[in-house]
Amino acid sequence: MDSTGVAHILEHTVLCGSEMYPIHDPFFKMLNRSLATFMNAMTGADFTVYPFSTQNPTDFENLRSVYLDAVFRPRLRELDFKQEGWRLEHENPEDPSSPIVFKGVVFNEMKGVFADSQTLFAQKIHNALLPSHTYGHCSGGDPLHIPDLTWLALRQFHASHYHPSNARFYSYGDIPLETHLKAVQTQILDQYDRQSHSVSVACKPDTMAADPDKQSSVVKGYLMGPSQDPYTAFKLEI
Repeated sequence: MDSTGVAHILEHTVLCGSEMYPIHDPFFKMLNRSLATFMNAMTGADFTVYPFSTQNPTDFENLRSVYLDAVFRPRLRELDFKQEGWRLEHENPEDPSSPIVFKGVVFNEMKGVFADSQTLFAQKIHNALLPSHTYGHCSGGDPLHIPDLTWLALRQFHASHYHPSNARFYSYGDIPLETHLKAVQTQILDQYDRQSHSVSVACKPDTMAADPDKQSSVVKGYLMGPSQDPYTAFKLEI
């Protein structure tokens, strides 16, 4: 756990080409080749999501294939890491005498985020409340710590966390569920072995919460005849 933004940078980098689609930025190429009504990827404090939607079944199958291959079989090239994460470069690439500065898609994005005082304040409060948890760090990446991330660490993070056993697949719409399950099974799940996971909540029980052993309820009900009188109906409801 750290504030290098590894999950955020990985979210960007997996969309820079995969084994089945070994082209640069297949995600952006699909933007003008797809009928998608939504395409994105987002990183939260304890999750990363890759959502998409379309009203065309064939387009849905194409997008599903691109997304699945990107997430589970990305190329993760070092050049893409430097583009999406961070790198050292002349301030003016065409002027070798210009100062050397930090650049990178996520690095510049988070500089903009941290330039807002309210966002920075909320982030620091969040981190201070749970310092020993993943919430004690900036999942998007702190510009002061992003340069601490290495390409090797990025690849190791993907190998450790991007496994089907650590993922959830959701679909919604009128396309038969069996179609989705078969595609996910064939393209991804058949290539992996199931991993066991132990999930626990490391916090004290709420002493003010209701006793879970004393949650019984007793209800008395009476079947009454119809009544058109509002006052009578009101009394019967009481």
